[in-house]
Amino acid sequence: MLESVTKFIEGKLFLKVNREKTQVAYMGNVKFLGCSFYIHKG
Repeated sequence: MLESVTKFIEGKLFLKVNREKTQVAYMGNVKFLGCSFYIHKG
């Protein structure tokens, strides 16, 4: 799955992807620039 996302980002959006840092995961399991995202019900 990561390869198809990487191919889209690099091929269609012309952006560089750092393969060492890039991951596809549930957003609650990943830190982004030192921040985490949470789901708040209600």
